[in-house]
Amino acid sequence: MFVQLLLILGLVRVLQVTESPFLCSSIYTGAVFLLGLATKGLSLPLLAVTAISFVLASLYFWLLQRFAESFFYWILLVVGFSLALL
Repeated sequence: MFVQLLLILGLVRVLQVTESPFLCSSIYTGAVFLLGLATKGLSLPLLAVTAISFVLASLYFWLLQRFAESFFYWILLVVGFSLALL
């Protein structure tokens, strides 16, 4: 959980520098896959979770980039951190 929060925080910073939401979502998805592989081993549910996390992370980082100059950015940031705690 703490690692996931640090990862998201770092990827938000990468997003600010590179302005590439799909790079950030790819890094996040790779981390999810590697952590799942290390803890559960290769399985069909892991592949499904990885695919879903890529779609959701892409949407999240794209929305962060899209609303970077508005107040909605901060709402998205807090919602993303809150969802990472679940």
